[in-house]
Amino acid sequence: MQLKGSKIYIPVLICAAISITFWVVQFFVFDVIGRNYSMCHVLFGLAGPLIFSYFSFSRTSLQLPNLRLVLRTIRAIPLRSWPLSLLSWLKRSTNRDFNEGVAWTPWVGVAITLYFSVRNEVFEDPASNGIPFTEAYHHFLADLVGMVTFLLVTWAIVRTAHSPESKGLKASGAGN
Repeated sequence: MQLKGSKIYIPVLICAAISITFWVVQFFVFDVIGRNYSMCHVLFGLAGPLIFSYFSFSRTSLQLPNLRLVLRTIRAIPLRSWPLSLLSWLKRSTNRDFNEGVAWTPWVGVAITLYFSVRNEVFEDPASNGIPFTEAYHHFLADLVGMVTFLLVTWAIVRTAHSPESKGLKASGAGN
């Protein structure tokens, strides 16, 4: 999925809203972590893929650069100009991302979140806390519940966005 223009920020804003809501509830309403730690894992499984889905790429946008041209261009920039050159490059790449779009793939986000969940719950927590995985497996299951919820919600949104009915409404002007 390619996110273009202002839609690039929607997953980040949703993740920020989930995180801010969690911390407001945690600090001002009641102790979520103390009462139901599994809910924190569900929120991680739900919010993690929103950010990690940006770590994907579109196969159609892959381009192999000419290495000699890249090295020649790098050598042509004087060392004292590198900070300004980097800012110029960031501006050009940001403008390109807004025009061409940024790859955002929910499956990649879930795969990365699953990796972090397995690493934390199966390897790190038993080693650091001394609690075997068989006694704390419900934290891993809570992560999975959050990831499945994320996939169901994004699948429904992507499906309605790509449905012929929504394209027909937009084409006829009735969707405006």
